[in-house]
Amino acid sequence: ETMSGACRKNEFKQLILEDKLQGLEREICDAELKLGQVIETAAFDAAESQQISATISDLLAEKNARIEQLQIAVSRADYSYHEKLATCKENLILSGIPSEEIEKFVS
Repeated sequence: ETMSGACRKNEFKQLILEDKLQGLEREICDAELKLGQVIETAAFDAAESQQISATISDLLAEKNARIEQLQIAVSRADYSYHEKLATCKENLILSGIPSEEIEKFVS
């Protein structure tokens, strides 16, 4: 596996995680809008409204926890990518390849 291939794989994985994160954030916004519309159109009494709000709060907390997990995964993948890249650069330099040549392929 070449260094540029590994870089592309890591970048692709990071893009997928970021896309998932954005998708979850959009889902939350959509759900909040729909909830507001449902509550407006339905004539719930106070007890029902509180129960619905509690259930939705729990669901949102779960979604937020999942978003946080994905953010952490993206951060870890990014950190790992940069660590591996730095190690590869160091090994190439130690092998006698000029850093100018390395920078042409990895920037």
